[in-house]
Amino acid sequence: MTVLHPFARLLCWLALVFALAGALPALAAPVGAGQSSVQLPHGDGFVQPFARTRYFVDQTGTMAVEEVIASRNAFRPIRSRWIDFGAREGRVWLLVRVRNDHDNAGRWMIDLQRQWVDALDVYRIGDDDAVRPLMKLTAQTPLSDRPVKSRYIAAQLDMEAGENAEILVGYASRRGSWLPLTFATPERFRLAHLGEERINWTLNGALAILIAIALALGRIAGWRLAIAYCAYALAGGLLVANNEGYLFEFLWPGLPSLYDRANLVLLCALIGAGLWFSRVFAGLAEHYPRADRALTGFLAVVGLLLVLAAFLPDLTAVRLAIYAVIPLGAAGYLTIAALAVKARILGAVPFVIGAVALSLTLIFTAAVMLFPGRFALTVALDYIHATVLIEGLAFLIALVLRILRIREALNRALAAELESTQEKLRLSSDLAESQRRYNETRRLAEARRARLASASHDLQQPLISLRRSLAEIGAQDSDEREKAAAALDYLERLTNEGLAESRPPDLSGEAPDEGKENFPIAIIVANCRAMFAREAEENGMDLRALPIDDVIRADPVIVMRIASNLVSNALKHSDGSEIVIAAHGGGETVTLEVRDNGRGLTEQELADLQQAYRKGADSDGQGLGLHLVHTLCAEQGIALDVESEPGGGTAFRLHIARGD
Repeated sequence: MTVLHPFARLLCWLALVFALAGALPALAAPVGAGQSSVQLPHGDGFVQPFARTRYFVDQTGTMAVEEVIASRNAFRPIRSRWIDFGAREGRVWLLVRVRNDHDNAGRWMIDLQRQWVDALDVYRIGDDDAVRPLMKLTAQTPLSDRPVKSRYIAAQLDMEAGENAEILVGYASRRGSWLPLTFATPERFRLAHLGEERINWTLNGALAILIAIALALGRIAGWRLAIAYCAYALAGGLLVANNEGYLFEFLWPGLPSLYDRANLVLLCALIGAGLWFSRVFAGLAEHYPRADRALTGFLAVVGLLLVLAAFLPDLTAVRLAIYAVIPLGAAGYLTIAALAVKARILGAVPFVIGAVALSLTLIFTAAVMLFPGRFALTVALDYIHATVLIEGLAFLIALVLRILRIREALNRALAAELESTQEKLRLSSDLAESQRRYNETRRLAEARRARLASASHDLQQPLISLRRSLAEIGAQDSDEREKAAAALDYLERLTNEGLAESRPPDLSGEAPDEGKENFPIAIIVANCRAMFAREAEENGMDLRALPIDDVIRADPVIVMRIASNLVSNALKHSDGSEIVIAAHGGGETVTLEVRDNGRGLTEQELADLQQAYRKGADSDGQGLGLHLVHTLCAEQGIALDVESEPGGGTAFRLHIARGD
């Protein structure tokens, strides 16, 4: 309700402004004397004699033309700016007197600037009261039977030089009685409609180009969004084409009655397609599930009305329901636009511009219908045509902005992949360095074994000589001899053990275990504490280390990298006061834990931060820290689990294989 209320007030104010704008010219419109004649134009001129046209309403619609002519005194002057009595029962009669002041006879066009009526009769009444019909149409009259082959209704008027005549027009229409009654020369009639066609075809061509561009961008922007946009643009273009009479002229020239049915169907299609596109564009299902469910229900109602309009177009309840859906659809556009801005949807600004343009046009069209005679219906049609194009262009701009964002995301993904590849190359280099150190250590160990064997062998010969000399000495001093013998026995045991230990083991099938070594986990704890002590002190955080003496088997470089990334992230982003680096023993693994008492993370944040280049809103890094932690753990076979609660801190635990 907080979103709809301001927009509802805006719509009311705009409707009031339109009403006042229409009422002021009407109040200023002159009251026609009714008896003065209208001079027919010449060259490429035209005249619309609203102020000198009188009208009479036959409430029953059954009066004959002779009865109407006999009731001339009952005709009243037109007091509105345009001749429009709205939708009404019965028949409206218009009467205007014209004269030819030219020196020659001529032909003029009575241009009614309307495509359809339920019934229309045009008569010419001479000075002798002779009545001559100029045109007679019904709702079933095909285009081929019209006196002038045009999608707009027109009749020819031939006048002699100096001749006067009265033009009597009687028409009935359940859809509105707007009828400008324009007198124009044939040249003016031709040029006016030719210029209008050029504008219409230009606008239609531009709309077709927008649809083609949207289809061409569908693979990038997403086919669902592109097709929704094309459906909306196509429905708008067809609606305007039907109101302009093009569908009647080119598709069903023999069935003018299809106009009203097609108009209602296309109106429902425009509202439904526009709201569908808005729903997809704003991502309502993701950002506003409740609003999405409400919109889905409304779209179901619009779809039902579309079906009813196709089969029951004359049913009053159906027409009223469709007219009620129009302002609701406009409110829906504006509401979705506001929600898109609130959700910071890319392209929301041009989307809002398009939604406002469409809503203003719908308000103006409603004002035309609510205040007959205040506005020209042709202007409303021009507004609708221009609005469809402007809104289509605005929506297309929104699509292009989204495509640019997708391209930017793709470039970031490629950069992340490149960074990941470079990191793997660095890991490979570290592994090669570890292999080199292993080979060097093995070579030194073998050299030391060789030296130990040589020394033990060299000691055995003097020991043998000493033992023989001791035997020759005899029993002169048995106590001293026994002490010397014991010492010699001890030295001999040492040399034998040295020779046994110096024998090289069978290393024919041994291979380095991917740079893994046995080392105390306390080294990692101590190194991390030393590395980040100063940074923790500067950040006002307590960095504690709780080591144990257990030995692990792993690549020390990799384990150090993992642990340092976790400590660094905790220092920069946890917003806590304490960080603990602790080791725990138990079972076949040793656990290395890095925990903080900071703000914690949600499950969605943890999932996002595992991906490359995904980082928190307050981070100024590259978003690779936790991604590398998960990658390195997976490659080294180190189990990682995370425990975090918003407001309760975060704990990362590495479960590393115990060493021998």
